[in-house]
Amino acid sequence: MRALPPAVKKDVQAKLWKRAEAMDWEGMTVIERAKQYTAWVTDAEIGGVLAGYMDARKVHPYLKDTLMKPFARANVSDAGRALSALGLPATAAVVERYERPHGLRLQQRGVVCWGKADDWKLMLMAAHERAFIKRVPIAGVVLLPPLTRFIQEQARELVEDAGRKLGIAQVAWHDPHDQLQRKSLITATGT
Repeated sequence: MRALPPAVKKDVQAKLWKRAEAMDWEGMTVIERAKQYTAWVTDAEIGGVLAGYMDARKVHPYLKDTLMKPFARANVSDAGRALSALGLPATAAVVERYERPHGLRLQQRGVVCWGKADDWKLMLMAAHERAFIKRVPIAGVVLLPPLTRFIQEQARELVEDAGRKLGIAQVAWHDPHDQLQRKSLITATGT
């Protein structure tokens, strides 16, 4: 077994990320992703190359844990996608940036948070806490795939109701299957 040269790792990862982007990786289910990992393990340009440097049984975990985790992190950390989902300009003045979960405090709008839909409680509470501490409004929360149970309207209504009670202006569902279905939580009176 030989050490994987950095140039080979970079080349394989670039191919993976390009393919993942083309197939809307973030919108795929866990089962679809598992099938894709299996396909990549047997692909000569991906798994075949890696198997030349490591035990073939280690290719799948290497693909998942080493090469694709950064892809998911890069997609989730994209502030532009979150701002777009809320209908906010990408040029909005940023006062503060947050990590874990991702977020921004915008000069004119207040706090924005985004992350996986499955972590909705964390997203809503992080937005509330950040806004409370700085005494600013919450512009919105964006919930990203995987959406699991949130493809059902009743599940979304629960989250939106919690957001309303926390004073969150918008909850946006970034769902590639129904595009950017935006749910405004501002009442007709604007409060």
